[in-house]
Amino acid sequence: MSTFVQRRPGLWPTLAAVVVIVATLALGRWQVHRAAEKVALQAALEARRQLPPVDLTALAVARVDSVQAAGLRFRPAVAVGRYVASGQIFIDNRDHDGTPGFHVLTPLLFEAGILEAGQLQAGSPGARVVLVNRGFVARDRRYPQAPEVPVPEGIQHVSGQLALADSRYVELSAQVVSGSVWQNLQLSRYAEVSHLNPLPLVLLAAPASAGLLAVDEHPDTNVDMHRGYAFQWFSLAATTFGLYLYFAFFRKARPLP
Repeated sequence: MSTFVQRRPGLWPTLAAVVVIVATLALGRWQVHRAAEKVALQAALEARRQLPPVDLTALAVARVDSVQAAGLRFRPAVAVGRYVASGQIFIDNRDHDGTPGFHVLTPLLFEAGILEAGQLQAGSPGARVVLVNRGFVARDRRYPQAPEVPVPEGIQHVSGQLALADSRYVELSAQVVSGSVWQNLQLSRYAEVSHLNPLPLVLLAAPASAGLLAVDEHPDTNVDMHRGYAFQWFSLAATTFGLYLYFAFFRKARPLP
C-alpha cells in the first residue's frame, strides 16, 4: 500500500522555485501593463479616424518629419491636384481576399496656384506631391508586368485616409524594382527615380479609382498578443508553485512488503 508522507523542503529547490515564481509573476504583470497601454493606444488611433480631414495642401508647403507623419497616421485627409502618370508605380505581392495583385500608387501634384510663394512650380523637378494609393488591382496574364491602369486627367479632388509611406520590410536583394513594378515602397528611392518630392505619407483613396478595389488600413496594436503572453506567464508561475508543493512537501512512500 502506498502512502504520502510530508517532508521538509530543501534550500536550493526553494530558492529556485521562488526565483521562477517571482520572475514569471513580474513578467505577467508587465504584459498586463503593456496590454493596458495598447488598449489606450488602440482607442486613440481609432479616435483619429473620426477627426476632421487634414488638408494636405497645407502639408505641401511645410516640412513634415517622420514623427509628425506618424501622428497623422489613420487621419482622414483631402488633397487637390493633378496626377502625374509618369510617376505611377505598382507595389507587387499584395493581397485582396486571397487574390494576389498590386497596389496602384500615383503621385498627386499640388497645383502651383495653391502653393505658398517660393515653392517649386508644378511640373518642376522636385515638385511636392503626395502618393495616392488609388486601390488594388489583380494580376493578369501579363504578370510579372503590371496591368494597364489608366490615370485620370485634370484636377482631382481626392479624399481618404493617411498611412505611413516608408516600407518596413527587409529587402534582401537590390533587384526590387522592375520598371513600374516595385516590391516595396521606399520614399528615398522613389524620389531619386521620379525626381519628385513626396510627402512622407500615403493617401489611401476612398473611394478607390474606377476599376480598382479600395485599400484600407485599420489600427491593430496587438492587444490580444500581450494578454496571451500574460496568461502564459501566470500559468507558468502557478505550475511552478504546484510542482514545488508536490515535490518539496510530499513524496510517495514505497509500498510495504
